Amino acid sequence: MSKQTRNVVSILLFVLGLAIMAFPFVMNAYVDWKQVDLLEQQMIHLKDMQEVEPQVTSPVELEIIEEGDEVTVLVDEVALDAPGNEVPDESHQDVQEEGSNTSVPPGQLYEDQGHVEQAQDVQVQQTEVRNSQKKSSKAYPVEGLLEVPSINLKMPILKGASLEHLNVSASSLDHTGKPWVGGNYAVAGHRSMEYGKHFNRLNEVAVEDQITVTDNEGLVYTYKVISTQIVHERDVWVLQNRGIKEITLITCDPVGVKNPDTRLVVIGELQEQN
Repeated sequence: MSKQTRNVVSILLFVLGLAIMAFPFVMNAYVDWKQVDLLEQQMIHLKDMQEVEPQVTSPVELEIIEEGDEVTVLVDEVALDAPGNEVPDESHQDVQEEGSNTSVPPGQLYEDQGHVEQAQDVQVQQTEVRNSQKKSSKAYPVEGLLEVPSINLKMPILKGASLEHLNVSASSLDHTGKPWVGGNYAVAGHRSMEYGKHFNRLNEVAVEDQITVTDNEGLVYTYKVISTQIVHERDVWVLQNRGIKEITLITCDPVGVKNPDTRLVVIGELQEQN
């Protein structure tokens, strides 16, 4: 092997060594960024949901709603097919419809068109919100937002507690309840060595503290902590459905110990939903 070849090999080995040493730091930076990104997207989604106003129905729509038809279809029919919704020609404002004894007030025509356009804008906004949520949740399916004010915790909740999901954020356990369905909603999170990261401060949560979950429709579920305890990793009874609506937060304990066989469990009972 020539001297030049040895120098090239040495440089490559040095670069490889640097890459291996840097890998854990790069991965940590990535998952931290990903959690922040998911949180920001979820907050934008919830804000968009709040800003989409309920559809305002025109008098024409109300008349047909009473017959049991769907509003969204009626909006399209009113916009595209109804003969009374075109912008009137001022030179023909006094022309009466055939078989009618009264002329249509010009202002009413503009008002009906305004209602139709407003309803169409609402539909477009709702579609954009849904498409944005689907795109952001393709790789990491966010099903809610977790907040524990007493420890300044705000994290997106990913669906399914896989290792990949847990590295990024708090994750719900499969085959447990959901706030919008009922039962015991179990959410796991890494304890983390870094103060304030993931469930690092979960041990500071006390009885009577508040936990909230906001679902993707903007509904807020508020829980009151009723117990905190240390259990063995095989004590799966904490995941059982006790017939009440509750949330169970789970993380490793004690902090700083690799692969401990005990878990810190915080249980909250649903107080209100709005």
